[in-house]
Amino acid sequence: MTKNILGNDDNGDMDKGHKSKEKKNDDKLIKRKNRSNKYPVLTPGWYEGEVVDAILEEYPSDYNKSGMREVIVIDILIVTEEGTEVIVKRFDNLNFHEISNLSATLRELGIDKPGFDEYLDLTEFIGKKIEVRVGNKDKNRRTYNTVESIKKL
Repeated sequence: MTKNILGNDDNGDMDKGHKSKEKKNDDKLIKRKNRSNKYPVLTPGWYEGEVVDAILEEYPSDYNKSGMREVIVIDILIVTEEGTEVIVKRFDNLNFHEISNLSATLRELGIDKPGFDEYLDLTEFIGKKIEVRVGNKDKNRRTYNTVESIKKL
């Protein structure tokens, strides 16, 4: 069983979502990592990465009757040439249609799409090694990293 290892960024904020590759017997240990507290804007292009977390969240939507949409948020760890760990996020709507982004993600990660009344286990995402095409998006006078596509290594 892999335990969550909490990491601090340079501001001392806890990063509870990152699952370390290292196995530790004590979940009270905190390892300080070389992470940028401002997450550097990466140069657009392909990077090697690893999925470190996947969760289901709800976001507002103008297209659903409920006004909300369910999204699988995938955290992908990229280590820059300088050794800084950067987390980029992929957002896939919870939609199992054959041409949906989620179905494409499942194919690239080698995860079987669940049948009707079956479950998708998000823990299967964790640890998958992938190539990530990172782009940039300007929003509110800031530039953010975006995940444009992924492919298996």
